[in-house]
Amino acid sequence: MKKENLYEPHSIRTYTGVYFNYLEMDPETIDIEDIAHGLSNTSRWMGQTKKFYSVAQHCCWCHDATELLPWEKLERLMHDASEAYLGDCPSPLKVLLPEYRRLEKKLSKVISDKYGYSYPYSSLTKEIDNACLETEWVEMILGNRVDHWSPGRAKAEFLKRFNNLKK
Repeated sequence: MKKENLYEPHSIRTYTGVYFNYLEMDPETIDIEDIAHGLSNTSRWMGQTKKFYSVAQHCCWCHDATELLPWEKLERLMHDASEAYLGDCPSPLKVLLPEYRRLEKKLSKVISDKYGYSYPYSSLTKEIDNACLETEWVEMILGNRVDHWSPGRAKAEFLKRFNNLKK
């Protein structure tokens, strides 16, 4: 068995087996399968919830929140795609980490260019993201009324929406 190089400088090995380099951010090393896999295994609110709730499920909520044109729905679905490579950094911590914010903006632009949606995100995407955040908090944390998806289901739902939009 070939030994993996787990120490590639400035890089992570992704689910599909490629190395994503944080300094280069080569679009060829970005894959929707890695995005869906990473987001489905990344918990919202740093995992400080009663049950697991993934970033992928949140992105699906944003996608489903309103009836929009396909390119707008794609922007909503993909608005946290950079977190598949950077992790979900909570906003209160993010403001203390200017380098993280710089990397997030750069990567968000690379991903949006690759998949064909707008970045910076529209004000409507930001409004929907905030509305979903508040609804999720009330329904999930306070009321525990959200259907919590497994990582496998979250990945499948994310990819289903993506593939429907990219037809």
